[in-house]
Amino acid sequence: MKKRILFVILLTFTSMFAYSLVNKGQKAPFFKVMSGYEKWVNSNTFKGKVIVGFYETRDLIELNRPLKTILNNFYYKNKPLSVKFSARLAVVDATGANFLTRWIWRRKLRNASVKEKMIIYGDWDGSMRKSFGFPEDKAIFFIIDKKGYIIYFHIGRVPKIQYKKILLIIEKKVLENQEK
Repeated sequence: MKKRILFVILLTFTSMFAYSLVNKGQKAPFFKVMSGYEKWVNSNTFKGKVIVGFYETRDLIELNRPLKTILNNFYYKNKPLSVKFSARLAVVDATGANFLTRWIWRRKLRNASVKEKMIIYGDWDGSMRKSFGFPEDKAIFFIIDKKGYIIYFHIGRVPKIQYKKILLIIEKKVLENQEK
């Protein structure tokens, strides 16, 4: 009996650390996601670029729409630099898809990619959410620098007061990339 209790406590304790939330200043964990076009990308795909990312459930895609609009305007205004030195990464938690509905999810990701004018990826097995320690059913916004470190991280709706700070961080990091 005591061994069972000890085992349960140990299992619970190790699980807490296995899925701990990433923090600002920490190296971003490896991730791998697939688009609706069945194209796989991983963290190495974006090596040397500033990653501006959203991780959301399909129910929360509109939560940070004002920030997405501002970031898209910034991206298109600075397109030559943005394309070369940064990457936009939009990921939807697609763990709800199964072998019967996966084709529907892929079609919806393709349609959303056309609408948003950027590729939207699915975290089909939840591995990105688990490795970053993202809570379920929350919208996440993050920025990863060219060396792979998390430099901004927010759970939920990003306050409008943070938008200018976010743009300054992205601009600074993109310009740093340009200079080197």
